[in-house]
Amino acid sequence: MATGRRHETAHGRAVAYSLLRGEDPPAHGPLTWGSPHAWLAFDLAARSAVAYHGHGHEPQRPAAQGGPATRSAVAYHGHEPQRPVVLGGPAAVRPVAPGSPAVDLHLALRACHPDGRVREAALRTRQVPLPLIVIRCADWVPAVRARARRELVLALAGYPELTLSATVPLALRLGGREQGAWVVELFEAALHHRPPRLAQWWRVGLLTGPPRRRTADAILTGLRGSTDPATRRFATRIVLGRGAAGVRELARAAAAERDPVTARMWTDAALQALAAGGPRGKAAGRANHDAVDALL
Repeated sequence: MATGRRHETAHGRAVAYSLLRGEDPPAHGPLTWGSPHAWLAFDLAARSAVAYHGHGHEPQRPAAQGGPATRSAVAYHGHEPQRPVVLGGPAAVRPVAPGSPAVDLHLALRACHPDGRVREAALRTRQVPLPLIVIRCADWVPAVRARARRELVLALAGYPELTLSATVPLALRLGGREQGAWVVELFEAALHHRPPRLAQWWRVGLLTGPPRRRTADAILTGLRGSTDPATRRFATRIVLGRGAAGVRELARAAAAERDPVTARMWTDAALQALAAGGPRGKAAGRANHDAVDALL
């Protein structure tokens, strides 16, 4: 797990540095939505660009002229005029997938710019990859934060499964930041199938409430199968909070879970359900017996 995190971090940093030098991204691939540490490293490297350009932490090499990477580096430093972007209404907003032809790399860099005005302007284009929108939801500048949160809710309104499945691991890693809890709260509310405490954000996304129960159930099933332990714990906490699982289901989930912390959550819930009593009779007795066997 630690090795994977180091690899993601190094890759995110390398992508940012390559683009800032006016080069193409590293040959070992673009950033993907399933790499939260890579996006955090990309953001930090891009925001620190002014410092490292000034102090020489990264060697400066000449880049080929005229390519998209060169335009990315030039635009990052504010020398390229803004090009018009045609925007649709809220229903037309779709999360931009990293690595897709629709991604404008210089906009991704500008969404991480040290100047909050540049970050906000990038977000207004609605062309910024979704992981960077999630990161900007915890931005220290209120105007940037508000714009990013609006864009995230629009994405959640139109594409709940894509938005939640792709960005929960990243959101959980932002939860410890001063402004990072907002995204986690929003996602929890959507998956609990209830309006969040900040209900006005649903109205921003043209929602009358959270995603449909069936949609939330499908997303939770996917999150419970994530390779990221923090994501599985998050999904498990929500499933247990709903209180709909029976004793046998709880016990089987505990037996199948490979993360010790998550397995303990399922086990504790199963034991609590057993202690609470529940249905009586031979059928219930067999169910309880099967549940105990699964826990042993």
